[in-house]
Amino acid sequence: HMPRASASSLSFLRSAGAGRAPLVEVGSRVTPGQKGGVIEVMKILKDVTASESGRVAKILVESGRPVEYGQPLFLLGPDV
Repeated sequence: HMPRASASSLSFLRSAGAGRAPLVEVGSRVTPGQKGGVIEVMKILKDVTASESGRVAKILVESGRPVEYGQPLFLLGPDV
């Protein structure tokens, strides 16, 4: 499984806004450039996008939790 890293530091959000569904779930198929989450940096939102195709095997960080630069957020498995 290949880890997906955060784009920046601070808070990871799984949805694009309060009360909205998560952008991806375990088992979701992702393609390069697809948004899988959001990083909030000083009230500015930055997209977290997939760099390769695959299926989300595991979500490593709960929504709203702080993250560090380079911290894995998802594990992707093969797209079968």
